[in-house]
Amino acid sequence: MAKLEDLKAGLRLAGVIPVSRCSVIAAVRHGADVVELTYKTADGNLGQRVIGRESEPSLAFAGLTRARMTRRGGFSVVAECQRIKP
Repeated sequence: MAKLEDLKAGLRLAGVIPVSRCSVIAAVRHGADVVELTYKTADGNLGQRVIGRESEPSLAFAGLTRARMTRRGGFSVVAECQRIKP
């Protein structure tokens, strides 16, 4: 379960939209109990949604986006795997 305080750009989330994961582009707080998310779906569509505390149980972290993986060195691991792939 993801908390509103944890939502920020670069995260991948499940539960923002039905049956799909999305990448968070921006998260703007509007008080203590509401966050406005700008997100991108797997097929490239952009969207926005206002999320309140009542939605927290349905939100889940789905992994890191490619940009965050690159900053953490994930890109070099993938590149090495591609290099040694038979």
